[in-house]
Amino acid sequence: MKVKRIQDIEKYIVENESCTLEQLCSVFEVSPNTIRRDINQLIERGLVKKVYGGVITNNKADTLAGIYLPSQIPYSREKDMIGEKAASLVNDGDIILISSGTTSYYMVRHLKNKKNITIVTNNIFVIIEALSYNNINLIVLGGDIHKTTNSIIGLEAMTSLEKINTHKVFLGTNGLSINTGFTNSSNFEVEIKKAMVEASSKIIILADHTKFDVVSLYTFLDFEDVDVLITDRLPDAQYVDCFAQNDIQLIVAD
Repeated sequence: MKVKRIQDIEKYIVENESCTLEQLCSVFEVSPNTIRRDINQLIERGLVKKVYGGVITNNKADTLAGIYLPSQIPYSREKDMIGEKAASLVNDGDIILISSGTTSYYMVRHLKNKKNITIVTNNIFVIIEALSYNNINLIVLGGDIHKTTNSIIGLEAMTSLEKINTHKVFLGTNGLSINTGFTNSSNFEVEIKKAMVEASSKIIILADHTKFDVVSLYTFLDFEDVDVLITDRLPDAQYVDCFAQNDIQLIVAD
C-alpha cells in the first residue's frame, strides 16, 4: 500500500511539475506527516526537490515522464469521465484545439463517432491517440518536445497559432483558485495556452477536483474569459457562485 502510494505520488508530481504539500495531502487523503515521509523517500532517490511549501520535479524526473501513460496517472477514471463530457460538446465538422495535460487526452477516444473533426494540438498523447481514428484530421503544432508535460512548445507553435481560427479550445490546468484564476507551473506552457485562447471562439476548461484551490506559478486565464468548465465533483459554493457571476457553464461529470 505504502509503496504503491509513493509511486502514485511520484507520477502525480511529474505530471504537475510542482505541488504543494496541502495539495498532495488532499489528493492522496493522508496526513501531512505521512506526505512528508513519502516525499523524503523520493528526495533520497533524487526524483524530486523540496521547495518552500511543496516539491518540484528534479531534472532526473524529467526523463521519467515519457514512460507514464495517462492511464497510469491517479484519478484516470475521473479524467475519462471529464473527457467524455468534453467530447459531447464537439459538433461534426468542428475544428478544435486541445492543450497539454492528461485530462484532455481522454476526450479523444470519445470523438470516434463524430464526423470530420479536426484537432490542432501540441499534446503528444493526443497525437498518438488521434492517429487511430479515421474521422479525425490532425494538425500538429511544431516546436521542441517538453518531456515533463509530453507536449510541443516553442516559437514555431506560437507562430502557427497566430494564423489559425478554431471553434473551441479544451484546456487543462495545473490549478485554479478564486484569487489567481487558472494557473500553470511552466511559463512555456502558459504562452501556448494564451495563444490557444486567442485562436478560439469558445474556451473550455477541463479540471478534476484535485485542481481546485491549487495555485501554480503563472496565471494564464481569468474566470471572466472562460465559457465552460468541466469537472468530476461539484465544487464548493464559492466556486459555483464565481462561475455563475462570470457566466461560466459548469458541467459535473458524475
